[in-house]
Amino acid sequence: MQLFFRIRKWTGVERLHPNLLRHTFAVSYLVGGRNLEFLRDMLGHSDYTTTRDYVKMANQYRMMDADVYKLDDIFFRQIK
Repeated sequence: MQLFFRIRKWTGVERLHPNLLRHTFAVSYLVGGRNLEFLRDMLGHSDYTTTRDYVKMANQYRMMDADVYKLDDIFFRQIK
């Protein structure tokens, strides 16, 4: 948590915390059209109940055509 305290102080973003970064990644991952099963596994969810909340949010951002959650293409490159 020391790291997030320092980042909050340096950036002035008070609501910055580990769960915000986790949430942002999850929604961005789904907005990018990635696999729900992989996301569930990465987040460590035992079932889809919690993961579905991210699907709802991703769909809302898609409907609004908001680009705030679009990840850089580097996250979606195939490893060769």
